[in-house]
Amino acid sequence: MKVADFLKFKGTRYFIPDWDDRVDAGFDFVTEVSPNKGWEAESYAHELFPTPPYSVGEILDYYTACGFDLGVSVDHLIPTADHPDRDLRYRITLENAAEFLKEHKRRGLDWIPVGAVQGWDPESYAQAANKTARMGYRLLALGGLVRASTTEILAILDAVSAVLPRGTHLHLFGLSREALLPHLGAHHVASVDSASSLRQAWLSPDQNYHTADFNFCAVRVPQSEGRGRRKAGAVGQIAPERELLAALHAHDAAAAPTPADLDDLMRLLTAYTLHCTPDFPPKRLEKMRHTLAQRPWK
Repeated sequence: MKVADFLKFKGTRYFIPDWDDRVDAGFDFVTEVSPNKGWEAESYAHELFPTPPYSVGEILDYYTACGFDLGVSVDHLIPTADHPDRDLRYRITLENAAEFLKEHKRRGLDWIPVGAVQGWDPESYAQAANKTARMGYRLLALGGLVRASTTEILAILDAVSAVLPRGTHLHLFGLSREALLPHLGAHHVASVDSASSLRQAWLSPDQNYHTADFNFCAVRVPQSEGRGRRKAGAVGQIAPERELLAALHAHDAAAAPTPADLDDLMRLLTAYTLHCTPDFPPKRLEKMRHTLAQRPWK
């Protein structure tokens, strides 16, 4: 894909990113056990490394091998304006952007290079955006703004768009909030991304399966064995778990489940769920029933 083709789109493109959050540096992926307990031992990935753990060449190889249409230069998030490595991270992001574009051109790659921009206030973002655009990028991606207020973001967009060369457009990492939408066109924003829908699908108690008309409650079946199951009260429930899973598969495969079929399924689901979690909210079970009745994935 060429930049001109990407920018032909008249609206604002919306991307749903693959989402990673906090990580436990001591977690053993073989045994699935960590020597640490609780969130206090976990960190954001960018906090574990003084510099990005991947080289520009490795990232170019990765984007090319995966067949992506766009690839972003290797940046280093600046968490706060007073972060001790603020200036180092700022410089690394700019240097990587320059090397990224130079190597992209040398290899003759046919996907769109996107210059990552980091900062901590309107002036620093504007300076970085101007420098990155002057390198030859036509699409820049502003990062590190998820925790900023809408007012702060608009101030940064004002500063950045004022220094953009003609024909240069922006992508906003992690931002699709409604209050920003009316302002995107005036600030040359061509695309945004947000993991909010994924976070809600995983973390919301009852707003998980999204359609154009309704947000459905996910039907969750607690694992009957494995790490953490004893506390959930599911030990010794392997047979009921399998029976419930088989009933759910049958319900999905049925051409037209009857109300009696749904009643039978809900008896299994309710019994197993309340055994695992005695104080499970009844209203959520009702929402699960609605999901199973509607089968919105069909």
